[in-house]
Amino acid sequence: MPTVIGLDMGHTSYRAVEVAYKKVAGVKKPILNKALICESCPDKDPKKSAENLKEFIRSASFSTKNVILSLPESHVFTTILSLPFKSDKEIKDYLDIQGGKIFPRPLSELVYSFENLGPNEQNKGEVDVNVAACGKEHVEKLIEMAHTAGLKVVAVESDSFSIVRALTKSLNLQPNQAVLVVNTGSMGTDMMVIRKGNVRFSRNVSLGSDSFNKIIAQSLNVTEEQAEEYRKSYGLDAELLGGQVRRAITPLAEILINEIKRTMNFYITRNNFCTFNRILYCGGAVVVPGLLGYSAENLNIEVELANPFANLEFSPKTLSQKEKLINLGPLYTVAVGLALKEIV
Repeated sequence: MPTVIGLDMGHTSYRAVEVAYKKVAGVKKPILNKALICESCPDKDPKKSAENLKEFIRSASFSTKNVILSLPESHVFTTILSLPFKSDKEIKDYLDIQGGKIFPRPLSELVYSFENLGPNEQNKGEVDVNVAACGKEHVEKLIEMAHTAGLKVVAVESDSFSIVRALTKSLNLQPNQAVLVVNTGSMGTDMMVIRKGNVRFSRNVSLGSDSFNKIIAQSLNVTEEQAEEYRKSYGLDAELLGGQVRRAITPLAEILINEIKRTMNFYITRNNFCTFNRILYCGGAVVVPGLLGYSAENLNIEVELANPFANLEFSPKTLSQKEKLINLGPLYTVAVGLALKEIV
């Protein structure tokens, strides 16, 4: 497999991870070459964002131009279908013909992909198929931006596929166990039930870091820029800043917790043989003091920050950053998953 960059272009920062491979006892092992964040890249002006990305790529000195881009779930339509087909060709032929009845827009306006999840657990004569589609115009804009930065786009995929790839190898779940991945960004939160190495159910909640920043700004009479720093520095820790930030954001934290409970309850009522093993937080908005303790206390289940680097070997260049990168792991989850995608 060639060396590749996974590029996650979020609303508040761009995250890039370069992964190479070496053979160990005949098995290809992924090596982390670089992991970088560009907080100055996103801009309201698309042209400025493209210029910032070009400068970021230039200064990063990646060893390859091959890049895989992410599609934020807010731009992606996803659904899981149960179909009476076995081969990927049969599934594709069906989607090409019946896509107009499945997708919210005409198939001619979309780019779509699918993943065969295997036999349906209720009806063995059918397979479950995870389908994701995105408007061509959004995909084309991302590709054009990458080309402007001198990159060669080898693939584009949704955040959820990347997150699963980054995390599933380290989960070690029993067949009846599931993990809820909570991916929180600036604009919203994606909740994904992972079982048997795939997303089995997902939903989006319109609650992200921007919502927390706004309520902190209002409560403490500071700018939203200051509020963001307060959220990152003090979070839900009752001891920091006299607990002022915790008191301000607790109502929103309670909403997040309730949405997590709703998601798990919804899935279990339809899959009563299943239990949840743990909750994994990832995304740019979850590295805040006190979040894990607050969540564990209110959910009564093991809660962890995602570590997408768990199955990567650190190169000599990145070994000195290992502890820092693992602490920032939730921010890099999508980028790592992208970089691990198999390409030829």
